Amino acid sequence: MSKCEQRFKSMSRLLTDLSNNLSDTVNTYRKLLQFAKDAQEAILADQTEQLLKITEMQTSLTRVLKVFDENRMVLIEQIASYLQLPKDKLTLSQLISSVAEPYATNYARFRNELCSLISEIDTLNSQNARLIEAGVQLSLQQRQKILDE
Repeated sequence: MSKCEQRFKSMSRLLTDLSNNLSDTVNTYRKLLQFAKDAQEAILADQTEQLLKITEMQTSLTRVLKVFDENRMVLIEQIASYLQLPKDKLTLSQLISSVAEPYATNYARFRNELCSLISEIDTLNSQNARLIEAGVQLSLQQRQKILDE
């Protein structure tokens, strides 16, 4: 195998590894989105134990995402080196315009889905925080009412 063929094969492996990493990341964010929905149901049903379990699972998935992020950064740095691009400033969006098909289309799809999932999770988490805050306020008001009697 020539040096050029080896280089192409290595680059192809890196691009595939990045695709797998992004796919795993999207799937993990899908799970986080479902947990946010489950948390909202638990909050509305006043199921504190269930909410604690969901929070633990969310924390665990967040740790997994951190590992995926770290691995993705290493892959992007290696790809940047192959493409002779600055390693420290290469983003996924920039990478999309620098790689061949089908990788560019796949990366764009993953990026769009990640943006959408993160936005949905942020919205649900904000709603859940407001619901919890309202629940705490209601509990404090009820407690005060009992104390005043």
